[in-house]
Amino acid sequence: MQLANLTTGVLLARMLGPALRGQIAALTALVYSVSQLTSITYADSLVFWLSRYRDQFRKYLGSGLVVAAGVGGIGVVILFFLAPTMGHIAGVPPRTLWAWILFPLAAQVCLFGATAARGLNMPYRWTVARITSTTNYAFILIAFTLVGWLTPGNIGLAMVAGLTSSALISTFLLAKPLSHSKIDYSALREITIFATKMHPSSFSTLAREQFDKFILFYLVSPVDLGHYVVGVALGILPVAAAGTIDQVIFPALAALKDNEARKEACLAQIRTVSALIIASAVLLLPMTPLLVCILFGSEYIVDVGVPMSAVAIGFIQSLRVVFNMALKIEHRPGTLGLNESLGVGLSLALIAPLVSWLGIYGAPLASAIGGMLALSLTIGAIKSIYAVPLRQIIFMHRGDFRMFLRRISKAGPITAESKLPKAEQQSGEITEISGVASVLPE
Repeated sequence: MQLANLTTGVLLARMLGPALRGQIAALTALVYSVSQLTSITYADSLVFWLSRYRDQFRKYLGSGLVVAAGVGGIGVVILFFLAPTMGHIAGVPPRTLWAWILFPLAAQVCLFGATAARGLNMPYRWTVARITSTTNYAFILIAFTLVGWLTPGNIGLAMVAGLTSSALISTFLLAKPLSHSKIDYSALREITIFATKMHPSSFSTLAREQFDKFILFYLVSPVDLGHYVVGVALGILPVAAAGTIDQVIFPALAALKDNEARKEACLAQIRTVSALIIASAVLLLPMTPLLVCILFGSEYIVDVGVPMSAVAIGFIQSLRVVFNMALKIEHRPGTLGLNESLGVGLSLALIAPLVSWLGIYGAPLASAIGGMLALSLTIGAIKSIYAVPLRQIIFMHRGDFRMFLRRISKAGPITAESKLPKAEQQSGEITEISGVASVLPE
């Protein structure tokens, strides 16, 4: 979803200009927010249960599909009643935005396909699901532009059509495991409880990428909002990179049942990825004006500080994604949800007064304050859970980077063998995850 935001954000910025881009950004923010708020973050929950109990994939797969369809349907109902607001934002009759209303259902079914492939350790199918959800949307958007059909209503149609086609591709690729899935009440309950406790963590992403756009639509001019959202779009790059690493590593870490091995492997990933994020920020932040000019156009470079400050928040968000992984792996969704709720609550409370005082710069400042609060609370929770000093969480250790590269290159299996005594390695207690093929019936 974040890569789709960036890809289509570049296309729309080029096609629409700052003012109309700001309107579409506000409309997109409303639709994405409803979709994510109703999703109850079931995707991470489904990945956790599929990874931890691979031999019981049938009940988790079938139950996960029910959850996906259910939350998507709830989102459609909510947007149906918000249609007049959507029409006001886009400046068009609400009836022309019918495709936008269907977005939550299409998004959740598409997300289920990618989530199932991720949880079942099928990296190639997961990659196809992720890529097609973005490229299909972009291709349809370009086709509409070429034939002169680029209207607010057809932008929503392109989104829904791209997601639906991606979901159909995922269904075909996952036909075998899906054919053996079943609905189970206990699995529904486990998925829903874990997801509901962790759901407040999704608010931070919404506040960073969507809520602030919707609020700023009523506080600043559409042109200023258009300049700001290109920085937010660039800030998606580090968040998407950290999210991709999390999606690759999280299922394998969650599958480790040895507490000490899981702890050492998780800390190694946190140290390495956070160091890479900080190094990337130092290198890429000065290049923000050049990237905005190349990707979006020179008309967006009115005040270089606006996109640079928005990009900086993206790096803070990516650090939170990395550290939050430990709380998900250790089955602490409540702690994660509380930390993120406090952070996003502070950001939302500060955005209006700071924008009134500092103008558009108040938005990234509010996000930064709330983000740093959530990050600090999460680091403190990790320190308490693992009973390690702060330096063991933050500063890289010898061999961390080499271990990280080896694990990423394998695209999934994490054994933490280097952290275990030889006798434990031979015991077979920690083994590589070979996928779902071994538990599928012939």
